[in-house]
Amino acid sequence: MAVPPKFAGHKLEFAPPTASSSSVPRATHTFELYLDYCCPFSAKIFKTLTSQVFPAIRENSVWANSLTVVFRQQVQPWHPSSTLMHETGLAVLRLAPEKFWAFSGELFAVQTHFFDISVVGETRNQTYRRLAKVAAKVGVNEDEVFKLLAIPEKAGEDGSLNNGNAVTNDLKVVTKMNRLVGVHVTPTVVLDGVVQDTSSGWTLDQWKEFFTKNIGKTPFSPFTSLSSPSGLISRQNLLRARYLPPIESRCLFRRCYAQLPKKPISKPNLSAAEQAKQQAKAAAANVGSKHYDIAERLLIYHAGTGRITFLAMVKVTTLFLGAFFTFVVVPGYIKAEKPEWETVGVALCGLIPLIFVAYTTSPFVTHIYIHLPPAARTSRPVLERFIHGALPPSTELTLTTMSAIAKPRYSTMQAGHLRPAKRRFGIVNYVRDAEDAMVENETRKWYNLRAMTKFGVQEVRTDKKKVKAKKSKDLTEAWIWDALKDKIEKRAAVNSNKAL
Repeated sequence: MAVPPKFAGHKLEFAPPTASSSSVPRATHTFELYLDYCCPFSAKIFKTLTSQVFPAIRENSVWANSLTVVFRQQVQPWHPSSTLMHETGLAVLRLAPEKFWAFSGELFAVQTHFFDISVVGETRNQTYRRLAKVAAKVGVNEDEVFKLLAIPEKAGEDGSLNNGNAVTNDLKVVTKMNRLVGVHVTPTVVLDGVVQDTSSGWTLDQWKEFFTKNIGKTPFSPFTSLSSPSGLISRQNLLRARYLPPIESRCLFRRCYAQLPKKPISKPNLSAAEQAKQQAKAAAANVGSKHYDIAERLLIYHAGTGRITFLAMVKVTTLFLGAFFTFVVVPGYIKAEKPEWETVGVALCGLIPLIFVAYTTSPFVTHIYIHLPPAARTSRPVLERFIHGALPPSTELTLTTMSAIAKPRYSTMQAGHLRPAKRRFGIVNYVRDAEDAMVENETRKWYNLRAMTKFGVQEVRTDKKKVKAKKSKDLTEAWIWDALKDKIEKRAAVNSNKAL
């Protein structure tokens, strides 16, 4: 989408335009950022882009000459202060457009000062005054900014009470442009008019991969070199095409890509009944099917293959030792009429390790899975917003432990029913609500094991270099467990404060 001249400060170019001797006008890739000053994810992506990605673009001559960045101000009306913050950006854009990007960085840095709780106790003009002070930090006149923003306290000459301020019309234009694109969430990245699946959590390497894929490493030319004899279009043909009629000229350029027409694929002759049957099968297969980028169940914690294997071997070994002492050695002692205290001691040699290992390793969690609702599985950015923002306590988790014979044992519960604790000498660090476990036990058959209520989730330390080298093979979304763990601890702290 085009940028009106009065909003030219929204654009950011990394290299001066170069003159072209070709009749084809110079064009660059357009990288549009739909950001909201009141959105923490917008602040995160803005900081990454301006501090890391944009310097890397300037160092790459291909990217610098082929890319134009456009800041699209996306007001999110469910935060009332969002409108006020964007109005301030438009005021800066009018007074000092060259300082718009610097002001945006300054405003993102202090955005929490204008969140809902921070502005609920002040008037609109008081908020404008504080926003004008932010603009003053980058060298824009504070009074001039406030003059454009302030709402008059008296009615207009015609008695009107809803005239807005001096930048209201600019805000209407920006909002109308964004609505034509249909952008809703922030941040949203649009490259050459197409919405891209990006994330505010991307690193510099991921952005480099994105630009390499979409822009490339070497300059792109629509024609091969005119001085090259192997070019698809020779100099003579170009000069000739300049004076040919339009139709003949187009045919000349298309000739180099000409190819034999493909034969139509012959389809077997089917009766009307068979065709209807095939269509019905295809329709039935498509009913209810929807493509999701994210799986319904994600692995968010893995205790480590080595640790799990070691504990499984210990469990099985102690089980065999207990069976050996109980069913082989003890009967031999009894048959040999050994003293009772020796027989009991031998029996304890087999039973004590078995009981100790079972007691200390039964809470050990090997895997944790999260069950995602369909709304959180559409893309990675949506998943991140779901986890960091609106993750409900009713989200289902499946914790896997090991039974006495090292067999997987699954416990499904809601995230809100899990709370931190410290039991069994620190081996157990999470417990499940007893009422929830009782409800699950009622649904289990008599021969099934009772629901687990105590869990030990160990800290998994990974070597960063090793993880980076095997990034493609690691299927654990550990960041989800980190976020979930913080929410569980905060919820427990709030509940404890309420109890006090």
